[in-house]
Amino acid sequence: FFFNDTATTEIYTRSIVGSVRCVQETGSILVLYGAPEFALIYWRWDSSACEATLHLNVNVGYPKCSFSPVDPGICVLTGQKTYKFMKIESRGDGKSDTLAFTEIHNALQWKDKEICPHSNEYLTHCWTNDATLIIGTDQGELLVVDSLGFLVAVKKLPSRIESLVPFSQGIIAGCKGPIVYTLEFNKDNMAEPLKTLQSYPFRNQENSIVCMGIKPNIEGTLLCIMSNKQIIKLGLATKKKEKLISGFHSKGITGLDVCVRKPLIVTCSEDKTIRIWNYLEKRQELKFRSAEIEPLSVAFHPSGLQIVVGCTDKFYVMNVFLRTLKASQDTISIKQFKEVSFSHGGHMLAVSHTNTLQVYNFYTMEMIPSLTITPAKIQAIEWYDDDSGFVTSDQVNYVSLCQLDSQPVNMVISNKLTVSSVLKVPDSPIVLAAYSDQTIKEVTKDGVTKKLDLGCNPSQVAITRNQKLFFVGVGEAKMPGTVKYYKFPLT
Repeated sequence: FFFNDTATTEIYTRSIVGSVRCVQETGSILVLYGAPEFALIYWRWDSSACEATLHLNVNVGYPKCSFSPVDPGICVLTGQKTYKFMKIESRGDGKSDTLAFTEIHNALQWKDKEICPHSNEYLTHCWTNDATLIIGTDQGELLVVDSLGFLVAVKKLPSRIESLVPFSQGIIAGCKGPIVYTLEFNKDNMAEPLKTLQSYPFRNQENSIVCMGIKPNIEGTLLCIMSNKQIIKLGLATKKKEKLISGFHSKGITGLDVCVRKPLIVTCSEDKTIRIWNYLEKRQELKFRSAEIEPLSVAFHPSGLQIVVGCTDKFYVMNVFLRTLKASQDTISIKQFKEVSFSHGGHMLAVSHTNTLQVYNFYTMEMIPSLTITPAKIQAIEWYDDDSGFVTSDQVNYVSLCQLDSQPVNMVISNKLTVSSVLKVPDSPIVLAAYSDQTIKEVTKDGVTKKLDLGCNPSQVAITRNQKLFFVGVGEAKMPGTVKYYKFPLT
């Protein structure tokens, strides 16, 4: 945590931060740490110091903590079967006072002692401007809590509540579906203090709303962060939904290649689009989609003027124009197609189907005799620097080194992990391999020499000709396809 320009304060370096809230006027920060410490920490911004600590001694699921907007000395902690309404106050003899958390309530109780059961799986909460606390549960309940911490009313929504945010008329609830509800306060009727105004269903039911935000002075637009890492901008008046950042694939990347003579990379994805990117200017150059083409893999000709797109039963040669792609008449049918790769000179094209490699003269489309490489389906192809052969990987984790005029030499680089892609570093004996344990590893004949942890599942890997950058295509289930780039060599 950075509290000023010169100081950095750490206390639990091994913990996961579950929730953070800040009051700018007082310089107060509330931090909820997860495993292994499980503690609530009260910080002072000006002193960069921990003023108070509450050890929870239990892992709190769905943790949220916050300050009261009216009294920053009041804070609340909610989570799975957890409700703590607390006051931060000083303790001591007046000379050496210290701050501490004092629990006002450690369970949610009705103010009038009514017996009205509700779920204690508190998933989220928010404060309104008048210090009313609203808690959302896994059963779709909105629990209305007064400024003293007592439960006064319950509003039921159709589905699980994932996120809450206040606005001028009341609150906005993001629920499972996903669907967003706007609700206004009806203080004249405490039997139903919240009245539903509008509902905003989302089309993609595979994702959920992680959190929401709304600008206080401009309440017409709601931003929703989704579980697939997309940000959706929702117009509350128009009900129009649009992606805030839409320049990348909506599903996992299946193909990736780098152009030798231009600062371009090409990707294809499960979302059935092909995109070309300029990695120096960090922008998308073009996007192509066709109902007839469902791309599985893609290769860039070294000139940057053509690409080859592989589908399940054929591959297409496509010309690259300023804003679009156009398929030429060179289309070859191949059953169970998987990978495609240009030689460095651009005069040969290697394609794989099952465990066999076929090499074509790119200009005449005449086939050189095919090679049986491994007993399993080929996953990736990378040419040698002089185009005399290539490196391949397959589904049983063999990396094969093969000359065009000789039988392949196989080496096992892992008995347990799957290799989704490999590349041969130019003018080097190093092979970079993308592993199923979310790592990129340098592999030589002596074994693994270096490792890079990615924190995501790599599907494709490619390197620039000058060997200063390499690119990793990400293929996470139900997540947008992204391209990450790293400096080379690995450190």
